[in-house]
Amino acid sequence: MKTNRIILIMISATVLLACGKQEDTETVFSPKPVPVKLEKVEKKELSIPIETQGRLAASQESQLSFKVAGIIKHIYVDEGYNVRKGQVLATLDMAEISAQVNRAKAAYEKAKRDLNRMKNLFKDKVITLEVLQNAETAFDVAKSDLEIATFNKQFATIKAPSNGQILTRKAEENELINPGAPVFDFANTKQSWVIKVGLVDREVVKIQQGDSAVVLFDAFPGHISTARVTLIPNAPNPINGTYEVELSVQDANNKLKNGFYGKVKIFPSLRQSYQLIPLQALVEGNGRNGFVFSAKGTKVIKHQVEIEEFFGPYLAISTESNALENIISEGVDQLTEKSEVEIISD
Repeated sequence: MKTNRIILIMISATVLLACGKQEDTETVFSPKPVPVKLEKVEKKELSIPIETQGRLAASQESQLSFKVAGIIKHIYVDEGYNVRKGQVLATLDMAEISAQVNRAKAAYEKAKRDLNRMKNLFKDKVITLEVLQNAETAFDVAKSDLEIATFNKQFATIKAPSNGQILTRKAEENELINPGAPVFDFANTKQSWVIKVGLVDREVVKIQQGDSAVVLFDAFPGHISTARVTLIPNAPNPINGTYEVELSVQDANNKLKNGFYGKVKIFPSLRQSYQLIPLQALVEGNGRNGFVFSAKGTKVIKHQVEIEEFFGPYLAISTESNALENIISEGVDQLTEKSEVEIISD
């Protein structure tokens, strides 16, 4: 009996000790309200600049080619050459082309003589009207063939269509080339420069023709060129899915060259509604997405927001995000979604 009593006393002591430890644990790890401050979310109509980059090009570019096939005999210019209107840039070997013209001319002369003879014979009633008409048709065909051959001969030489610059050369002398195959990429230097930038759909809807922009070319550090939006396509580029917007560069710098890359900042004239939140209210972010906390009583609510732009100590977030009125601006680094808060004033 005495032994059983001792065992019972030991079990009771163990249970009491465990309960005491449990109470101590609950006391130690009992969550305390986190002191936080709230800040009212401000709504504003803003025009947020769009930053991108693009490639400079002449506003009028074209490909120059021969109209007929042949062997290239001479190429007189190379990439980067400035040329004058009417200047000969390249020619084909004219031996075969001239022979075709001579053959067409001989056929024309023969058809002309045959027609005159048929007319005299018809007057003498030696031949029928049908024979005369056939001679007239043969003459018309020969005349057309001569005109085609003569016209093609003119375009066996490539001439500069205006004052401009050779951007690229795509053929070599003694090369057999097909009709219409490009020999040069040509830019009219009297035209203005444009810079082409690729915008995604959420950016292109914010701009319109005439919106101002600035361009900073890598080739001219510190020099800022002004520009304006001149072309907004209705469909995206099928290769990369972006909209290739053109901006006219208004710069008197005559050292600009085709292919220069520049950083572009477009200032949309269209203003949109945004919510401004203090930067310290952001608890985490990934790209354009971030999270903030608001308070409901002593509880906290976590909100995902879409970040549009930084404005000094503030972030502009899309109004398509949760419509926020007040957010926690101080104490966010101590919060979790299960935290309880105590709102304090200044």
